[in-house]
Amino acid sequence: MTMPATIILPTDYPQMPAPCVDALRKTLRDPKVADNAARVLEAGKAGLRKAVLRAVDRLGAATEDPASLYAEAHEIRGLAGNAGLPSAANIASLLCRYLDMVRRAGRPVDPEVTALHIMALVRATHAGNDTMLLADVVQRELSALVARKITELAVDEVPASFSAR
Repeated sequence: MTMPATIILPTDYPQMPAPCVDALRKTLRDPKVADNAARVLEAGKAGLRKAVLRAVDRLGAATEDPASLYAEAHEIRGLAGNAGLPSAANIASLLCRYLDMVRRAGRPVDPEVTALHIMALVRATHAGNDTMLLADVVQRELSALVARKITELAVDEVPASFSAR
């Protein structure tokens, strides 16, 4: 079950006083803090990878419901980078953008486009070493495919991030 999103405008965020912001910046730039954050992320990678794998499994089962498909792709997009799966994060991001454009155009999802993304996500998340995987080539091809499909939808504008390189 997906929950409706709440839009929070940048002007609605609380503003911290300048001295607090300066102190926070100094703390975040401290090498000890960066080292601790890196250790915490490294310790959590295995759990995050498992969560990404579960989301990819659910993604395959969600192909009939665009909202569920989007929710699972969004989950993968959010977790995969910190799980050490940057290709999966990028591919999930492309799928989210495609699904969002299809929704805005009021058109049905092309099952071939989603199937290609899902296959790429399965390979990206099950690979032993993400850097030796699909990387830029597959991401560029999927990006070009999504750009072409968005153009076919006659959506007002194709984001620059979709243009083929």
